[in-house]
Amino acid sequence: MSAMNAYPAGTRVYFHEASGAITYGTIESTNHNEDGTQVANIKLDGGGNHVLPVAVLVKVR
Repeated sequence: MSAMNAYPAGTRVYFHEASGAITYGTIESTNHNEDGTQVANIKLDGGGNHVLPVAVLVKVR
């Protein structure tokens, strides 16, 4: 994990599903794929988890 991580564990985020629905969750951890893409493991408010690139996430203000 980078010292300059803009999405530390506990950060509240949301993202748009393919259907257009907005899904909220909390970042549990972040990692980098072999290609350098930073991905986040997100615990969803409605239950379950998703792993997504941080580029598609929006911080909840």
